[in-house]
Amino acid sequence: MGGADVDSPNLPPKKLDKEELSLQFDRSITFVRSYTLSIERDYARPLLKFCYAFVERRPISAVFIGFFSFLSFLPIISFIGISLFTTVIFTVVALGAALVVSAGIVLGQLAVLFIILTATFFTSICLSLMTISTFLFFRLIIFIRREGSRGLSLWLNEIQALAMGAQSKMALSQNSVNAADETCAHTPLQASTPDSSAESGSHPTGTDIDRKTEAKEDDQFDYVVKDQVTE
Repeated sequence: MGGADVDSPNLPPKKLDKEELSLQFDRSITFVRSYTLSIERDYARPLLKFCYAFVERRPISAVFIGFFSFLSFLPIISFIGISLFTTVIFTVVALGAALVVSAGIVLGQLAVLFIILTATFFTSICLSLMTISTFLFFRLIIFIRREGSRGLSLWLNEIQALAMGAQSKMALSQNSVNAADETCAHTPLQASTPDSSAESGSHPTGTDIDRKTEAKEDDQFDYVVKDQVTE
Protein backbone atom coordinates (compact mmCIF):
# COMPACT_ATOMS: atom_id res chain seq x y z
CA MET A 1 0.00 0.00 0.00
CA GLY A 2 2.80 2.39 0.87
CA GLY A 3 4.59 1.74 -2.44
CA ALA A 4 1.36 2.17 -4.35
CA ASP A 5 0.74 5.52 -2.61
CA VAL A 6 4.22 6.81 -3.46
CA ASP A 7 4.06 5.83 -7.13
CA SER A 8 0.47 6.98 -7.65
CA PRO A 9 0.17 10.06 -9.90
CA ASN A 10 -3.04 11.12 -8.12
CA LEU A 11 -1.31 12.23 -4.91
CA PRO A 12 -2.08 15.75 -3.61
CA PRO A 13 0.51 18.51 -4.32
CA LYS A 14 1.43 19.01 -0.65
CA LYS A 15 2.40 15.36 -0.25
CA LEU A 16 4.49 15.50 -3.45
CA ASP A 17 6.30 18.64 -2.20
CA LYS A 18 7.15 16.98 1.09
CA GLU A 19 8.51 13.93 -0.68
CA GLU A 20 10.64 16.10 -3.00
CA LEU A 21 12.01 18.04 -0.05
CA SER A 22 12.84 14.84 1.80
CA LEU A 23 14.60 13.44 -1.28
CA GLN A 24 16.65 16.64 -1.72
CA PHE A 25 17.55 16.60 1.97
CA ASP A 26 18.72 12.98 1.74
CA ARG A 27 20.80 13.76 -1.35
CA SER A 28 22.45 16.75 0.33
CA ILE A 29 23.24 14.70 3.43
CA THR A 30 24.73 11.95 1.29
CA PHE A 31 26.88 14.47 -0.61
CA VAL A 32 28.17 16.12 2.57
CA ARG A 33 28.90 12.75 4.16
CA SER A 34 30.84 11.55 1.13
CA TYR A 35 32.77 14.84 0.94
CA THR A 36 33.75 14.73 4.63
CA LEU A 37 34.74 11.09 4.34
CA SER A 38 36.98 11.86 1.38
CA ILE A 39 38.62 14.75 3.28
CA GLU A 40 39.12 12.53 6.32
CA ARG A 41 40.54 9.73 4.21
CA ASP A 42 42.82 11.85 2.04
CA TYR A 43 44.00 14.61 4.41
CA ALA A 44 43.02 14.24 8.05
CA ARG A 45 44.15 10.64 8.69
CA PRO A 46 47.51 11.03 6.92
CA LEU A 47 48.11 14.26 8.88
CA LEU A 48 47.25 12.59 12.20
CA LYS A 49 49.50 9.65 11.41
CA PHE A 50 52.34 12.04 10.58
CA CYS A 51 51.79 13.93 13.85
CA TYR A 52 51.74 10.74 15.91
CA ALA A 53 54.91 9.54 14.24
CA PHE A 54 56.61 12.92 14.76
CA VAL A 55 55.63 12.99 18.45
CA GLU A 56 56.97 9.48 18.96
CA ARG A 57 60.25 10.29 17.24
CA ARG A 58 60.79 13.85 18.58
CA PRO A 59 58.56 14.60 21.55
CA ILE A 60 60.36 17.81 22.66
CA SER A 61 60.20 19.39 19.22
CA ALA A 62 56.56 18.37 18.89
CA VAL A 63 55.66 20.08 22.19
CA PHE A 64 57.49 23.27 21.17
CA ILE A 65 55.85 23.34 17.72
CA GLY A 66 52.44 22.70 19.27
CA PHE A 67 52.69 25.62 21.73
CA PHE A 68 54.22 27.90 19.10
CA SER A 69 51.43 27.10 16.61
CA PHE A 70 48.71 27.58 19.21
CA LEU A 71 50.10 30.90 20.44
CA SER A 72 50.88 32.18 16.93
CA PHE A 73 47.47 31.39 15.44
CA LEU A 74 45.70 34.49 16.78
CA PRO A 75 48.47 36.99 15.83
CA ILE A 76 48.70 35.55 12.32
CA ILE A 77 44.94 35.74 11.83
CA SER A 78 44.89 39.28 13.24
CA PHE A 79 47.70 40.34 10.91
CA ILE A 80 45.93 38.96 7.86
CA GLY A 81 42.62 40.58 8.82
CA ILE A 82 44.16 43.98 9.60
CA SER A 83 46.22 43.91 6.40
CA LEU A 84 43.20 43.15 4.26
CA PHE A 85 41.10 45.76 6.05
CA THR A 86 43.81 48.43 5.69
CA THR A 87 44.31 47.63 2.03
CA VAL A 88 40.61 47.84 1.27
CA ILE A 89 40.15 51.05 3.28
CA PHE A 90 43.09 52.83 1.66
CA THR A 91 42.01 51.68 -1.78
CA VAL A 92 38.49 53.01 -1.29
CA VAL A 93 39.78 56.27 0.21
CA ALA A 94 42.28 56.71 -2.62
CA LEU A 95 39.63 56.12 -5.28
CA GLY A 96 37.22 58.50 -3.55
CA ALA A 97 39.90 61.17 -3.17
CA ALA A 98 40.90 60.75 -6.81
CA LEU A 99 37.29 61.16 -7.92
CA VAL A 100 36.81 64.23 -5.73
CA VAL A 101 40.05 65.86 -6.88
CA SER A 102 39.36 65.12 -10.55
CA ALA A 103 35.81 66.48 -10.23
CA GLY A 104 37.16 69.65 -8.59
CA ILE A 105 39.75 70.12 -11.35
CA VAL A 106 37.15 69.60 -14.07
CA LEU A 107 34.74 72.05 -12.44
CA GLY A 108 37.54 74.60 -12.06
CA GLN A 109 38.48 74.28 -15.72
CA LEU A 110 34.80 74.62 -16.66
CA ALA A 111 34.54 77.84 -14.65
CA VAL A 112 37.67 79.23 -16.30
CA LEU A 113 36.31 78.30 -19.73
CA PHE A 114 33.00 80.04 -18.95
CA ILE A 115 34.83 83.20 -17.85
CA ILE A 116 36.99 83.17 -20.99
CA LEU A 117 33.99 82.68 -23.27
CA THR A 118 32.10 85.49 -21.51
CA ALA A 119 35.07 87.82 -21.89
CA THR A 120 35.40 86.82 -25.55
CA PHE A 121 31.70 87.52 -26.13
CA PHE A 122 31.84 91.04 -24.71
CA THR A 123 35.16 91.72 -26.45
CA SER A 124 33.60 90.72 -29.76
CA ILE A 125 30.68 93.07 -29.10
CA CYS A 126 33.04 95.97 -28.29
CA LEU A 127 35.20 95.36 -31.38
CA SER A 128 32.12 95.12 -33.60
CA LEU A 129 30.72 98.39 -32.20
CA MET A 130 34.10 100.12 -32.61
CA THR A 131 34.40 98.93 -36.22
CA ILE A 132 30.86 100.03 -37.11
CA SER A 133 31.31 103.37 -35.34
CA THR A 134 34.58 104.04 -37.18
CA PHE A 135 32.95 103.22 -40.51
CA LEU A 136 29.97 105.50 -39.81
CA PHE A 137 32.27 108.29 -38.62
CA PHE A 138 34.28 108.20 -41.85
CA ARG A 139 31.06 108.14 -43.83
CA LEU A 140 29.87 111.25 -41.95
CA ILE A 141 33.11 113.04 -42.79
CA ILE A 142 32.73 112.10 -46.45
CA PHE A 143 29.10 113.33 -46.56
CA ILE A 144 29.97 116.63 -44.86
CA ARG A 145 32.86 117.26 -47.24
CA ARG A 146 30.68 116.53 -50.27
CA GLU A 147 27.31 118.01 -49.25
CA GLY A 148 28.13 120.47 -46.49
CA SER A 149 25.45 120.98 -43.87
CA ARG A 150 23.09 118.70 -45.79
CA GLY A 151 25.49 115.82 -45.30
CA LEU A 152 24.27 115.15 -41.77
CA SER A 153 20.74 114.39 -42.92
CA LEU A 154 22.11 112.29 -45.77
CA TRP A 155 24.28 110.39 -43.30
CA LEU A 156 21.29 109.69 -41.04
CA ASN A 157 19.27 108.53 -44.01
CA GLU A 158 22.09 106.25 -45.08
CA ILE A 159 22.21 104.70 -41.61
CA GLN A 160 18.49 104.06 -41.81
CA ALA A 161 18.90 102.61 -45.29
CA LEU A 162 21.73 100.37 -44.11
CA ALA A 163 19.61 99.16 -41.21
CA MET A 164 16.77 98.26 -43.57
CA GLY A 165 18.85 97.77 -46.69
CA ALA A 166 19.34 94.04 -46.60
CA GLN A 167 15.65 93.24 -46.53
CA SER A 168 14.79 96.01 -49.01
CA LYS A 169 17.43 94.87 -51.46
CA MET A 170 16.29 91.28 -51.24
CA ALA A 171 12.69 92.36 -51.89
CA LEU A 172 13.71 94.59 -54.80
CA SER A 173 15.84 91.90 -56.39
CA GLN A 174 12.98 89.41 -56.12
CA ASN A 175 10.52 91.91 -57.65
CA SER A 176 12.92 92.76 -60.47
CA VAL A 177 13.48 89.11 -61.27
CA ASN A 178 9.74 88.51 -61.36
CA ALA A 179 9.24 91.59 -63.57
CA ALA A 180 11.97 90.42 -65.94
CA ASP A 181 10.39 86.99 -66.15
CA GLU A 182 6.97 88.51 -66.91
CA THR A 183 8.47 90.79 -69.56
CA CYS A 184 10.22 87.91 -71.27
CA ALA A 185 7.03 85.86 -71.14
CA HIS A 186 4.83 88.59 -72.71
CA THR A 187 7.35 89.77 -75.32
CA PRO A 188 6.76 88.03 -78.72
CA LEU A 189 9.70 86.34 -80.30
CA GLN A 190 10.87 87.89 -83.58
CA ALA A 191 11.78 85.62 -86.45
CA SER A 192 15.46 85.89 -87.22
CA THR A 193 16.37 86.41 -90.82
CA PRO A 194 19.75 86.92 -92.44
CA ASP A 195 18.92 90.59 -93.18
CA SER A 196 17.83 91.35 -89.64
CA SER A 197 20.85 89.59 -88.22
CA ALA A 198 23.10 91.55 -90.51
CA GLU A 199 21.45 94.85 -89.55
CA SER A 200 21.46 94.21 -85.81
CA GLY A 201 24.91 92.64 -85.80
CA SER A 202 24.23 90.02 -83.09
CA HIS A 203 21.42 88.85 -80.80
CA PRO A 204 21.62 89.56 -77.06
CA THR A 205 22.93 86.62 -75.09
CA GLY A 206 21.98 85.38 -71.64
CA THR A 207 24.93 87.26 -70.11
CA ASP A 208 23.67 90.56 -71.52
CA ILE A 209 20.19 89.90 -70.09
CA ASP A 210 21.67 89.16 -66.66
CA ARG A 211 23.70 92.36 -66.76
CA LYS A 212 20.63 94.39 -67.69
CA THR A 213 18.67 92.77 -64.85
CA GLU A 214 21.43 93.61 -62.36
CA ALA A 215 21.54 97.20 -63.66
CA LYS A 216 17.76 97.48 -63.17
CA GLU A 217 18.09 96.16 -59.60
CA ASP A 218 20.82 98.69 -58.78
CA ASP A 219 18.77 101.52 -60.32
CA GLN A 220 15.71 100.51 -58.29
CA PHE A 221 17.74 100.29 -55.05
CA ASP A 222 19.32 103.72 -55.74
CA TYR A 223 15.85 105.08 -56.42
CA VAL A 224 14.58 103.77 -53.06
CA VAL A 225 17.59 105.25 -51.24
CA LYS A 226 17.05 108.61 -52.96
CA ASP A 227 13.39 108.55 -51.95
CA GLN A 228 14.35 107.93 -48.34
CA VAL A 229 16.96 110.72 -48.48
CA THR A 230 14.40 113.12 -49.96
CA GLU A 231 11.91 112.24 -47.21
